[in-house]
This record gives sequence, C-alpha cells and structure tokens, in this order.
Amino acid sequence: MGKYYLGIDGGGTKTAFSVMDESGKIMASSLSEGTSIDTVSLGETESRLLSGIKALDFQGDYAAIYACLGGIASPSDEAKVRKMLRSAPGSKEDTFVIAKNDAVNAYRSCFQKEGIVLIIGTGSVVMGKSKKGRFLRLGGYGYKEGDRGSGYYLGMRTLQELAKFYDGRKKRNGLITALEKKLSISSKEGLINVFNTYDRAQIAALAPIAAASPISADAKKILQEGAAEYASLVSLVAKKLSLSKTDYAIVGGLGSKTFYRDYVEKAIKKSNPLLKRTEPLCDPVYASCLLAREAYESSFVTDLIPSFVERIWGGNRLASFPGCRLKEKIGEAWVLSGMKGEASILKGGAFEGISLDIAYEEMPRFFFPKDHGAEFPLLIKLIDAKDDLSVQVHEDDDEAKLLGGKGKTECWFILDCPKNGTLIAGIHGSSVAEVKEAIASKKWSELLRLVPIEPNDFVFIKPGTVHAIKKGTFLLEIQQPSDTTYRLYDYDRLDSNGQKRDLHIDKALQVLDVESKPTPVKNPFGILTDNAHFYVKRLLIEGSLNLDSSQGFVFAYITSGSLRVQGEIKSTGDFFLLSSLKASYELQGHAEVVLSGARI
Repeated sequence: MGKYYLGIDGGGTKTAFSVMDESGKIMASSLSEGTSIDTVSLGETESRLLSGIKALDFQGDYAAIYACLGGIASPSDEAKVRKMLRSAPGSKEDTFVIAKNDAVNAYRSCFQKEGIVLIIGTGSVVMGKSKKGRFLRLGGYGYKEGDRGSGYYLGMRTLQELAKFYDGRKKRNGLITALEKKLSISSKEGLINVFNTYDRAQIAALAPIAAASPISADAKKILQEGAAEYASLVSLVAKKLSLSKTDYAIVGGLGSKTFYRDYVEKAIKKSNPLLKRTEPLCDPVYASCLLAREAYESSFVTDLIPSFVERIWGGNRLASFPGCRLKEKIGEAWVLSGMKGEASILKGGAFEGISLDIAYEEMPRFFFPKDHGAEFPLLIKLIDAKDDLSVQVHEDDDEAKLLGGKGKTECWFILDCPKNGTLIAGIHGSSVAEVKEAIASKKWSELLRLVPIEPNDFVFIKPGTVHAIKKGTFLLEIQQPSDTTYRLYDYDRLDSNGQKRDLHIDKALQVLDVESKPTPVKNPFGILTDNAHFYVKRLLIEGSLNLDSSQGFVFAYITSGSLRVQGEIKSTGDFFLLSSLKASYELQGHAEVVLSGARI
C-alpha cells in the first residue's frame, strides 16, 4: 500500500482538507467551518478539525499530516494543534504531525524560490523569502491589533462609517444604505448590537459591501486605505530581504476578489514598480499536502542544534556552532539531549524547530520501535575544556536511589588535546581511608592518577571512578541523562562571585570505587562499549555501509571525511540523528564516524 498525506488549510471563515497519494493525486477532500485559533476557541478548533477529517471518509492511514491554521503564532500554539490531530482518524504512532501558521502553505502554494506572498483573508499577512532562503513574515498580529488591510479591517471600517452616520457626522450614501440592508438595522442601537455580537469572521464578511454599487467616496477610501497597508508591508519585506525586483502573489478568500485585489495591485505598483504579480501554483490546501510529503521524506535524518552551557572552565571553540549565543566560557554543547531546560533542537523535516524532549514525548516511535520510558535515555555532549575540570565522581543507579541523584555511566572520545595531554582517570590509593588521608593533607598530586591521551582515544568511565578532563581537551561525551556530580577537588578556584564552588566529599566517598583505574584505548574501531545503558561504535567507512537502525535511533558524529546519507552530504564535525522508523540506512563515502544509541 502506498503512502497518503493529509493537508489542512484553516482560515477564519472556512477550513479545507485534502488527502494526496504519493504521486500527487488527490484522493478525497472536504470542508468545515473556520479553524483559525485566534477566531474560535481551541475546543471549537479541535471539533471542526476532527469533523472535517471524518468527513473525508478516507480509510487509509496517513504518513504525515500538515495543518496550516490562522492564528498559530508560537511553538506552544503549534504543540496544541499537533495534540488535537494526534487523535484524528488515520493518525497512527508513526504519523508525522506538523502544525504551522497558514502563511506557510500560502507561500508554498505560490513559490518554491524567492518571492513575496500576500495573504488577504479574514486576517492579513505578508511573507517573503530571500534568494538565500531566509523567510520574513510581517503582519498577522490578530484582530485586536486590527489586522490592517484584511477582511476584518475592511468590515470594521465600514461599521465605523455607519457609526459616524448615526452620530450625524456623515451623510447617507451608497455604503450606508448597503450596510443597513445587509445588517437589517436602521438605528444606533442596532449597530451597537452588531458590535457586541458579531465575531471576527462575521465582521470580515462585511468587506465586500465596501464595493457597493454605486461605490461611494467613503467606500473607495476604505479600499485604498486597506491596499496601502498591504503595499507598506510589501515594501518592508522587499527592503529587508533585498527583493526590489521579484514576483509577488496574492492568495486568500478576499484576495481572489477583483474589487479589492485591483486596489492592492495599484498600490504596490506605485510603491514598488519593479515587483511583478504572478498567479499561485496551486491552491493552499494542495500546498499543505505537498508540505506533508516533503516533511515526511526529509524527516528520517535529522540535524541537531545543541543547548549550550556556560562553565567556569569553558572555552570558545563552540562559539561558532549554529544557535550558540554565548561568547566565552562555553563549556558544553548538549548535542543530543532530552533534558528539560537543556534539550537540543531538531532541525529539518517534520520536527523543524522542536526540542528533542517534546518530539520524544509526542512521537516516541520516531526514536524506538517500542516503549522506552518517559525520559529520553541518552545524553551526548561536546566538551571544550579551556581549563581543568573539577575532580569528581558519579554514582550508579542503585546509589542514586539512596543519595537522591541520578546514576551516570559515561565515556569519552577524544577529538583534540594538547601534545602530551592527560586526563585524570582513577586514583593511586587502594582504600577509602587512603583517599581520606590524601584529601586531609591535600596530597592531590600523589592521589590522582594521570593517564596520557591522544586524539581518537576512547575512555570508559564507570560509576565510582575518580576522573577529570584536563585543560586543552576537546571531546565527545556519551552518558546517561544525568547532571549529578560529586566534586572531590576544584583547585580552590573562585567563581564569578568570588566564591569557591561547593564540594561533595562525603557523598563522593560513599560512591567511590578505588579499584576503577581506566586506561585509554588507543585509536580503536568497532564496538567501544556496549553496556546496560548505551553503546558506542567507531567505524571506518570506505565506499558503502548498510547501518541497522531497527532497534532504535542512531546518533552519528563524523570525526573525519564525508558521507552521503539519504541524499544529504555530511562532513567532518557534523552530527545527526537517524530515526528508527527506517530499519536501515545506507551510508556512502569515506569517513570515520562515531555512532551511539540507547539500549532498550
């Protein structure tokens, strides 16, 4: 059976639904009332979405659902709509669900390249895309701001003219007569009732009255004012995106009406004579179907934007990474993290801009073929140590239950380090009593075990191991998702407040394993570790490799060379996630790559 894609275009007045197959053929369509979330309640939006999907009477399952609704203005809004659609008929555990503002499908209905789109409907939005792919969206603040130039704006302006008439500030004209007939009113009291009872969509539906025949000077002025608002937004988009000479398109229910579109075109031509209007490529709901297919096809290989963490010992080599706003003391980039507050961001495909913890909560089947608990089970960091890290020790899962922390098994793959670089890995003592004596007498140099390291070395740090990363080291750390650390020693240094950082000597001694004295493995390939929590492999790929992902997601970090994965080129320093929704991936090229995943 082929794959099917559900596209949704929801405005303030109506909502269109279409199902498309892999070839682009529409299999079913339906309509419902408006679902713009700034026009109707969330409960009503959900009810109308679900009823519209049921009305399709389509028996297949959806590979992806792409809903573009008016009023969506934040990640929180997107999440609310995605949750609604998760319970829709045909939405399964492996269905990608995407919710965006209706400007997104409006743009896709007109262009795949640079250009400007005017959405003229109940609300108003102007959206542009530069030659470099940058998007800019202006307007769309909602009816409380006025939605300048929109159907709501025009409808409200006509009502304001009627109010002037009833107050004696305006003489009767064709606009006034047409409004009274449409509203079945003839007094100030009737107009007050309209203001108090009409919703946004009903007011927007009055916009065509501004073109009443014979058109009055007041009606013409309203249309010109609305057109000028759009022309102003177009000028700003063109200026900010360097699009002084490009195509623009007009979409939306009101935008299809020549009585208004002609005014808008005239205003744009006056202010931006080099812009040229073009017709849309398809209708917006079909564009939503195309976006659903494109999202599905681009979602299995996902790039990641790390969460960056400032540390007292951090450097600045992570400053150039996408999404980094810190300038110095950048100790860690949490490249694969589902930890609340420090989650990495998924980039591309259906999860574009969504944090990993949210993606895992909403669609766990993207990561694992079966349930794996509520918490994302792996944390991977890049660590840049401009100075020595504190000497520390971590607890295991059983000890964590007693001490109130979280167990932490970890390992390091060395990416760079100074010549004759070292790490602290274990101690020279053979008993806790010796450790206590060394701490009391501050004989740290005698106690701590230094081991030499070189780039491409691997070190496994089991719980209870005394350890510390030394100055100048840059490494990849794979670990259980825990930030619990028990410090034994911090070199008596002061933090930004002039205070020494807390030590946790009592707890550290409770979990200390004096027998753990790890030795770096030199330039290893194959399985580096496969423990109860995660595995780490290092592969040399020369040509082609079929990588199994049937048991769970795979994280990949390319340490040298380049690979082609699902048509995308990945190079040295790139890291990405492979979904378990595909059982395997073909990696092509010449590269050394570190792979990791969680154990089920």
